[in-house]
Amino acid sequence: MIPQISFWSESRRKQRLCIELMRDATFAERFDMCRQMTSFVITKVREDIAREHPDLTQEERKLKFVETVYGQEIADGVRRDIRRRESAHTQ
Repeated sequence: MIPQISFWSESRRKQRLCIELMRDATFAERFDMCRQMTSFVITKVREDIAREHPDLTQEERKLKFVETVYGQEIADGVRRDIRRRESAHTQ
């Protein structure tokens, strides 16, 4: 299970500092911060999945990532699409 981390509940001081840094940053700097945070979160989710499900194949881990981030319905759709493409290649 991926732990729930509440950055904003850590402290009001940290929250104010983060908001101040974002406000003072240029658009390019804010964009880069968001890109870095996104990359960090994706990496951590993938690491958690690998740790919690060492028995899964690489493809199954990717599908678990989709399920975790986008939900079961989207993951099921991706699974159906993979099966459809695989069956089209074998015909």
